[in-house]
Amino acid sequence: MTHAEVARPRPRRIRRILLRTVTVLLFALGFESLLPPRWQPSAHMLVGIIRIYQGVASPVVGKVVRCKFQPTCSHYGAASIMKYGTILGSLRTLGRLWRCSPWGPPPGEDLP
Repeated sequence: MTHAEVARPRPRRIRRILLRTVTVLLFALGFESLLPPRWQPSAHMLVGIIRIYQGVASPVVGKVVRCKFQPTCSHYGAASIMKYGTILGSLRTLGRLWRCSPWGPPPGEDLP
C-alpha cells in the first residue's frame, strides 16, 4: 500500500460520519423543541443571524428589492422564531418568504 492509498478517506466512512452528525443534530433539535422558545439556544442563534442580516445585507439589498409585506420578512422571521420556536418559526418564515416571491399573493399586512 502506498501513502496516497492510506491517506485518502473512504467514502463509506465519510457517509457514516455525516449520518451520525446529522442524526445528533436532529436529535438535539427534537429535544430542544420541547423547551419554550425563549430557552432554545438555536432560536436565539437564528435570530442573531437575522439581526446580522438586517444590519449588514438588508441596507444593500433594500436599495434593489422592496419587501411586499409589513412588517418586513426579516422582522417577521425573528418574531416568528421567538414566538413559535426554531422548527415551527423557521417553517413559518419560509412560508412568508414564499409568499413574498413574485408568485405569491398581493401585498398586505401579515403578522406572525
